[in-house]
Amino acid sequence: WYMGENTRNCDPSGTCTPGEGSWQAGVHGAVAGIVMLAHPSAGDQYYQEFQAGVAEDQGKVTGAGVKVVLKRDDAYQPRNLTGCLVTKEWSALEHGSIEQKYYCPGIGLGAIDEHHGKLFRSELIDPLALRIRTVR
Repeated sequence: WYMGENTRNCDPSGTCTPGEGSWQAGVHGAVAGIVMLAHPSAGDQYYQEFQAGVAEDQGKVTGAGVKVVLKRDDAYQPRNLTGCLVTKEWSALEHGSIEQKYYCPGIGLGAIDEHHGKLFRSELIDPLALRIRTVR
C-alpha cells in the first residue's frame, strides 16, 4: 500500500519548501494506492496514488519473467537479470511522461526507461544504497 507523500523542493544550501503532489490517504478525497501487487500478472492495472488533480499515478503490468541486460560499466553485477517484472507507469497529470520499470527477484528495481520526448535509461549500480544512475 502507498498511503501518501510529503514532497519538498530543496536547494543546494539545504533550504526546503513544500513541493507539489503531496497527499495523504483519507484526506481531501485521497485514496491509498498500491505500490506493488501481491500476485502480478500481465495486463493488471492499478492506481499507485490518487487524489484528483494532485496525485494520479497509475501502473500496468506489461510483462513477467523478463530478462533485463544492464549496460552501464558500473552497473550491478551480474548485468543479466532474469525473472523480472515489467511495469508501465504514468500520470494523467503529466501527459506524455511514461516510465517502464523493471523489478527483479532478490534485487528490486533494476532499471527504468523514462519517455519524456526522449528516452532516458537509469540502471541499478548499488542495491544496498539503492543507487540508480542514468545511462548517457
